Amino acid sequence: MKTVLFVWELGSGFGDGALLVALADAMVAETAGGGDAIRPVFAFRDPIFGRQLLQDRKYPVLPVPHLQHLI
Repeated sequence: MKTVLFVWELGSGFGDGALLVALADAMVAETAGGGDAIRPVFAFRDPIFGRQLLQDRKYPVLPVPHLQHLI
């Protein structure tokens, strides 16, 4: 089993996050018939919001630390 980390640290609303969820769903469905299964793991700036976005999916959700002024 392979783990794929989907990270969404910036932005607000469901837009980009919803695209990542759709991509994860498609990858899981593609590998469900055989081959190497994937395990999507999500990292969101707001894990509570992320859990709402994932609804009833059982994908793990991790918090992303809010980092400012990295450069």
